[in-house]
Formats: sequence, C-alpha cells, structure tokens
Amino acid sequence: MKKIAYVLVITLTITGLMLVCPPAATSKAAWEQKWDKAVAEAKKEGAVVIYSDLAPAPRGALAKAFKESLGINMEFVVASGAELTTKILFEKRARLSFADAIISGGTTFINLTKGGLVLQPLDSFLILPEVTDPKAYLNEVLPFMDKDHKVILLIAGFRTYLVVNTNMVKEGEIKSYVDLLNPKWKGKMVLDDPTVPGPGNAFATEFLAKIWDEERGKKFLQDLIKQEPVIARDRRMTVEWVARGKYPIGLGTFRDMTAQFILNGAPLKFVRVAEGGEISGGAGHIALPDRLAHPNAATVFLNWLLSKEGATTLAKSYGSPSIRTDVPTTGIYPFFIPVPGEKAFYNAWDWYLIQPRLTEIVKELFAPVSRK
Repeated sequence: MKKIAYVLVITLTITGLMLVCPPAATSKAAWEQKWDKAVAEAKKEGAVVIYSDLAPAPRGALAKAFKESLGINMEFVVASGAELTTKILFEKRARLSFADAIISGGTTFINLTKGGLVLQPLDSFLILPEVTDPKAYLNEVLPFMDKDHKVILLIAGFRTYLVVNTNMVKEGEIKSYVDLLNPKWKGKMVLDDPTVPGPGNAFATEFLAKIWDEERGKKFLQDLIKQEPVIARDRRMTVEWVARGKYPIGLGTFRDMTAQFILNGAPLKFVRVAEGGEISGGAGHIALPDRLAHPNAATVFLNWLLSKEGATTLAKSYGSPSIRTDVPTTGIYPFFIPVPGEKAFYNAWDWYLIQPRLTEIVKELFAPVSRK
C-alpha cells in the first residue's frame, strides 16, 4: 500500500507541475530552423564580403544596419562595374574565392557571365517567408532579372531621360519625345554622348527596342540629330548648362546628379512623357558567385537585404524606391516613384544582351556629330 501511495503522490506531483508549466512549444517551422542555423554559422564565419560599385551612403547604411540587426560584419570591395568585372574574373582564373555577393548594375553581370563567371541560381538561398512571397514585390513576382534566377533586382526607380529648365520651357510644352523635333528647339538641347556607356547611350538605345521598334527608333534619332543637339561627355557640366539656362533641354542627363541639383533649388524638372519611362535598378542588382568564401553569411545577407528591413535601408540610402511594395518611399524624390498605370519598361536580361548591337547602330548614327 505504501508503494502504491508513493507512486500516486509522484503522479499527482508531475501532473500538477504539467498544469503549472505546460509542455514546451511545438518545434519551429522548417524555415525557422534553417534560418537559425544559417545565422549561427554566419556568425562563426565572421563577415560577409560584398563586391560592389554602390555609392558610400548605401554602403555605410547597409553595413551599420546589418551589424546591428544580426551581429555580422559587412566588408566591401569597391570599384566601378568594369573594374569589378576584371577583378572578379582574375580571381576566378586564379581559383580564389573572396566575394560572397556582388551588387552592381545589370551590365556588370552580363560581362561577368560572358567572361566565364558562374552565377548561382538563387531560389535555394531564399529562406524567409517575407522574401519568398511574390506578393511582396512589384507586379507580384519574385524580382529575378533573368530566366535562370541568378540575378535579383533590388531597386525599382522610375526614370525618363528628359529634363528641362522650368524658366525656359512651359509646363506641358513637351509631352512626348516627338515634341523635341519642333523647329523651335533646334540647337537648344544638350545630350550626354550616346556613343559611350552612360545615360546618353541608354536614352538613345531605348528608342530602338523599348519605346519603339528599331526602324522607327532609327528614324527618330536621325530626325533628332537634325535638331543639332550639343553632344557632351562631362555629365556635371551637362546638368549645369540646363540649370543655368545655356540650354533649355537636357537629354540623357545623369539622373541622381540632376535630382541633387533640383533638391538644391535649381530650376530643373524631369518630364514624364507619353512614351513612358523605365523601371531601373541602377547599381541595385545582386548575385552570388558559384564559389563563396562565407556561404552562410551570404545566405543571411541575401535574405536580409530582400526583407522589408534590409530593403528599407537600401532604398532610403540609395534614394530610389525598393522593388518591395511595403517599403516606405518617404524622403525619396517623388519623380523616381512609379505611378500606378503609367507606361514603364524594365531592363531585363534580354535587354542587356542586345544593347551592344544597338549601341553600334547609335555610334554609326551619331559619329559625325559626336566628333565635333
């Protein structure tokens, strides 16, 4: 009897403890377990190394926020897109693995791929539900730039390549690129040199494949040349000339520099035209090389950067809207924010593939005037 009583007491005691202290919560979801493991291993790796041509402001903001959020250091190797391409391909040939991620413009990734760098498909690296949910992004699709899912778009800033001096061009006077062919604007436009890489080249090539087809685009550019635009390579000077009223119209001006002039009070305005504009990532694309020095840190960084927290940090410091639709646009220059229903086109992988051929057409058209 004593033994039975003892067992009964123990049983009741255990039952009471269970009522006071309920069983541990059910095990974490698979994605949580995977995420926790990646973060723990990333901290052991110590840092994530990013090769990029981002400006100082977003680099500093990202490094600070990532460290504060996850306790992982971010190290940048900074160079122009062309210099990054050369460096990364050299390291590949030497069998060196330093870069965990590459953040740059679309052309950089085209050139890296052509040079032999293998980029990894990114689907398997995406862990967080807020990152894998298509509804979180513009057009409700995961923002891959290419059909193989190796490059992701981070920034979605709207742009046109037409800016005017508001003291010299009346509101509504130019509503379409075709309006530039009005004889009154002859000799009154400055154009960033379209024969070399840059915004002037982007402006010219888009008429051949995005705004119109190749035949109509060539005809427009030929007519534009007859308007005797001044061709310039100094991008700051191009913006200054329009701001000071030397020329009322600027074509292919450097967007961020133009925006800075506007914010500083210059009488400039970007013009939204009937032909629409492009949704551009600028330097805001990310990819992972096939060999990673810190694979877990790369995984954690990619997910964080695509999350609302990381995307907000990038958009605010970059000065352009995020590809995520839940990221605030407070403080971003209004013109860069896409307007619902507005005609817009993307710089997708196929565009970068045909751009070199289109550039040759532009060079042939503008060669006689660009040499002057």
